[in-house]
Amino acid sequence: MLLTCNYFVQTVQMTEIQLCEIFGKYGPLASVKVMWPRSDEEKARGRNCGFVAYMNRKDGERALNALQGVSVNSYFCDRRSLD
Repeated sequence: MLLTCNYFVQTVQMTEIQLCEIFGKYGPLASVKVMWPRSDEEKARGRNCGFVAYMNRKDGERALNALQGVSVNSYFCDRRSLD
């Protein structure tokens, strides 16, 4: 049985393709989605969020460990922002 795992990524300033390049190094991805702002209020905040789903939990956990404290597009990854 294959268990996927989905991670929330806050303050995303990149595209789905860029997220795939960064997170895809750690295993097969089930999906990647950036939630772009729709309202003027959301646009003014300048903070998008996204979701990265791995095909299996082990790859997701490996990505969390590998990216801990790493700067990605001027944002530092930590478990709080990836869990």
